[in-house]
Amino acid sequence: EYIGYLAAGISTFITILRPEIIILGGGVSQSGEFFYEKLRAKLPKSTFAGFEVGVPNVTRATLGNDAGLIGAAFLGKHKGRHLIAR
Repeated sequence: EYIGYLAAGISTFITILRPEIIILGGGVSQSGEFFYEKLRAKLPKSTFAGFEVGVPNVTRATLGNDAGLIGAAFLGKHKGRHLIAR
């Protein structure tokens, strides 16, 4: 059921923006390949004109669940330099 809800949300995103790739991060990125296979199978069915125009590949974020933490540290480091330079 969760995969169905996720596919519906991603399908809306695909229909509106037509991205080239979908990268999932956070806790979802730690799901096994079985999860991604099910999601990839549902997307063409739930995306408007999915079979005609295709859907982008869905893959996991390389940084996985640590992406937000690493991004915040990176942003803090660069914002900190900007504040010190003033």
